[in-house]
Amino acid sequence: MFKPNERKLFTIYRNLGLDYDGRVLPSVVHEVLKSVVARYTVAQLAHQREQVSSQIRASLTERLREFNIDLDDVAITDLSFSPVYQRAVESK
Repeated sequence: MFKPNERKLFTIYRNLGLDYDGRVLPSVVHEVLKSVVARYTVAQLAHQREQVSSQIRASLTERLREFNIDLDDVAITDLSFSPVYQRAVESK
């Protein structure tokens, strides 16, 4: 959940346009998720969901602030991995 920083609406519109969220969020969220998730094993991701969520929230808040977007909340509802990755984990 996010919203534009109300004091920076003109800056957001001038720099990013009306579709600011579509231009910024996908790449920033992808970048942050990969960065944070890479620090954990699969077992840790499953058991330390709150810690992972907290780190994702902190990193996203910091990165989105650069684009004048305020983050309200982050919810990790489902963790899934590629079939290749799942097979590799299962084989170990």
